[in-house]
Amino acid sequence: MQPTYLIPFDKYYFLLGLSLLTSLKRHVSNLQKIYVLDFGLEAAQVAFLKEYGVCVAPLPQALVGLDPFALKANLNMFLRSQDLLGRWLVLLDADMLILKSPTQAIESVMIQMQQEGQQLALCQDMGPATSVAQFIDLFRFRNTQFTQYTAPFDLTVPYLNIGFVIFAPEFDFDQYRETAYSMPKEICWVQNAMNLMCLQGTQHLLLDPQQWNLHGRRLLDAFSEKDNPYVLHITSDGDNLVQKSIDLMIGDHQFTFPYRFTKNSAIDKIQAQVLDTLAKENSALFLKYLQ
Repeated sequence: MQPTYLIPFDKYYFLLGLSLLTSLKRHVSNLQKIYVLDFGLEAAQVAFLKEYGVCVAPLPQALVGLDPFALKANLNMFLRSQDLLGRWLVLLDADMLILKSPTQAIESVMIQMQQEGQQLALCQDMGPATSVAQFIDLFRFRNTQFTQYTAPFDLTVPYLNIGFVIFAPEFDFDQYRETAYSMPKEICWVQNAMNLMCLQGTQHLLLDPQQWNLHGRRLLDAFSEKDNPYVLHITSDGDNLVQKSIDLMIGDHQFTFPYRFTKNSAIDKIQAQVLDTLAKENSALFLKYLQ
């Protein structure tokens, strides 16, 4: 039941994705079980990743030019091209870090999902809306189709975040694509598709976001290392995120990348440690492919 890890990102999220891979490498030994989904990487970045030791699922020609949200709706095409459908899969957003080994805990989750017939395991969203009803109230005029489709259901249930998801082999990625494209370009339309499928009966296990998807202004602002989650997700609806460039020095060479920080000093410390490890362990790759 060892899962395959999926990490989608493009050239702008390259350093964030490498940071996640650095933390995964420390806690998940089998890099061949990690697939980067090419959401718009440069050729040199793809070469870097392949020599790093992970698999890279290329961007299907039919999807070239689509935005990252549309690409995430088309996971079925990436998975089919790599013969990954029908497997246990763990989807991780590139702006995540793994802070401790999740392998035994994920195996326990998968066993529970298998026993209880659940196709998904994921967390409640910790953004401005914690329930589907609250999400609709906040964004009704930008989600007309989602509002219409959800009307028959109990909307007091948690609104779900798809930054971290465990998929059982039975999950229907074709249905997921069709559901997403029935609400094209509405706000959070790809995430809404997963929420709608769960409302319509896709069985799912609700995980603790403080352990499996620690994100959102409330959790990020209060985070300290004693919280010790498996997954730290550096995303938020609030003003505690800082988007800026960062310089990595490799020997005498300076490499500049877009990056994402928070205003939480404990998170900054963790990121600095990960970046230091990344630079030291992969200096040859940076110089070979990214000069």
